[in-house]
Amino acid sequence: VFEYRQIFVYDVFCFFFFQAEDGIRDFCLSRGLGDVYKRQVVSTQSTWVIIVKAQQNMFLSLFKQNCAQISKMLFTSSFRALHSTERALHGLSPKDLQSKEYINNILNKTNIPKKTKRSLRGLFHGKQPKSGLRTCFSEKKSIRRWKPNIFDKEFFSDVLQMPISLETSSSALRCIRKYGGFDNYILMTEPSKLDSIYGEYLRKLMLQKLNDPSFQIPAELPKQRPFKLSNKEKAQRIYPYRPPIWHPPALRHTDLWRLRCKRPSEMNRHEYAQFQEIESMAKNLQDVQTSHPLLKQEREDNKRDEELLEADRIKVLQRLELSLIHI
Repeated sequence: VFEYRQIFVYDVFCFFFFQAEDGIRDFCLSRGLGDVYKRQVVSTQSTWVIIVKAQQNMFLSLFKQNCAQISKMLFTSSFRALHSTERALHGLSPKDLQSKEYINNILNKTNIPKKTKRSLRGLFHGKQPKSGLRTCFSEKKSIRRWKPNIFDKEFFSDVLQMPISLETSSSALRCIRKYGGFDNYILMTEPSKLDSIYGEYLRKLMLQKLNDPSFQIPAELPKQRPFKLSNKEKAQRIYPYRPPIWHPPALRHTDLWRLRCKRPSEMNRHEYAQFQEIESMAKNLQDVQTSHPLLKQEREDNKRDEELLEADRIKVLQRLELSLIHI
């Protein structure tokens, strides 16, 4: 007789769970509250959160009550620090705004770190050329530049009543469309985002015109692009052409310093004013008095020249006397 017994094998898996502990337990039994570790500090974070939230709510309520006054303080130039583009045109009088040469001088000579002169004369809305590395298939790196997308555009200003041509970036064009027009963009954009000296100049012109309707806008605004001279024009400025002057043979080898006079174009402002006054005196010699300040100045100059030449005259006379004695 054979007996068959079925043997069943069962796989038993045991799982052990360990709780990490960062301290030494006290002798007391755990109550499941997590307070059995030594040297635990009671957390006061929840109380601080409640206090901070209460302070924030109080500040927000005060801010909503005085929102108009706070916004006026934040956006006035006396409260906040001036931007670098504002600083270039700070303190200009209405007469300075009408001077095309003065504004051109500011545009050409103002340098701001990390800002290109082209962006300061146009409307780039803070966009600047960037540089980086180009990596090829062999992982060699070379320097490259990313330039902003620039367009030549002409806008019409309803405040100034004149067309204005500028170099603008695609970002500035999008913002002009978003603000609802060219004038709104110039007047409402913050200086840090406008980031243009020429834009700040247009803003000052518009504000002056809105505050004083009798203010006269110059017929021609300063050039948005820098004025460049050719090599020939530079040479003419450095070495101006002077036409030859004919002198009689008797005077050609003598001292001609009195004949080396400046032309009106070479005179400064004070010299040109004196020149015009002398011309008016030459036309009316009968009305000229001997006590005229220009005549007094001429007499004093002649007297000073005679005093300087007196020592030389004495030396020449002494040499003549010596030569006559030897003869």
